[in-house]
Amino acid sequence: MYNTILDSLSNKGLASVKGASLIQVKGAFSFDSLQSLPKVRNMKFKAFGILGLTLALAACGSSSDQKASVGEGVSQQSGPVPGSEADLVASAGDRIFFALAQNKLSSEARATLDKQIAWLQRYPQVNILIAGNCDDRGTEEYNIALGQRRSNAARDYLLAHGISANRISTISYGKDRPTVDGDNEEAWAQNRNAITSVR
Repeated sequence: MYNTILDSLSNKGLASVKGASLIQVKGAFSFDSLQSLPKVRNMKFKAFGILGLTLALAACGSSSDQKASVGEGVSQQSGPVPGSEADLVASAGDRIFFALAQNKLSSEARATLDKQIAWLQRYPQVNILIAGNCDDRGTEEYNIALGQRRSNAARDYLLAHGISANRISTISYGKDRPTVDGDNEEAWAQNRNAITSVR
């Protein structure tokens, strides 16, 4: 039916097809000119449907042009929201790792903390929590104390490099919140960490 109506509009010189989906309505037309269309003859209300369909198709046909111009001169943000936890993870990294039964910062840990310092200086309104974690070997008491020493080591490094103490909180989860499940050296190495999160 659509093709019949479109052909009739084209034959009468009321519309022309441009491309696969764009119809150009030519000039003004009256209901009388639509009276002679097949299957529409005695139903004037269908004229509004034809006109609406024509306008909708015309709008759809030009939407690709509009999509190309939308955003010109306006930058659309992609990636994490600046100052968010996702931004911290993407920009600086959110965790540092420790050797077995140690809370000494490695050179890799200091490099990550240096990136966190730069990130925290860029977002002075952001407060953080540093959570110390351990692998599942050792007693609960030992791992809670070791996790606290690990989070304190990261905090102390940030403090020594100018980050305000009132922006940093620490906690130890000991062995209660493993990052990776498993009873092997790879899993244990991933679980010996201090993780920084945005509060």
